[in-house]
Amino acid sequence: MGQAWADGVVEIDPRQGQKAILNTLIHELLHICEPEWTESHVNRVANTLASYVWLARFRRIETGFKRR
Repeated sequence: MGQAWADGVVEIDPRQGQKAILNTLIHELLHICEPEWTESHVNRVANTLASYVWLARFRRIETGFKRR
């Protein structure tokens, strides 16, 4: 659950699990990079990329630092 804006800002609902956040980030970035792709194509590519990145053991680490 997220939103990609025309100015390149991506908003992601932080209440998702870690893998879902990764998938949402990739999904929204694909919308920015490939705006002509259909939603189903973006979903397929995002799911594939997120799975490979997750299998490579990529994880987000919470540091307590909040950038504003």
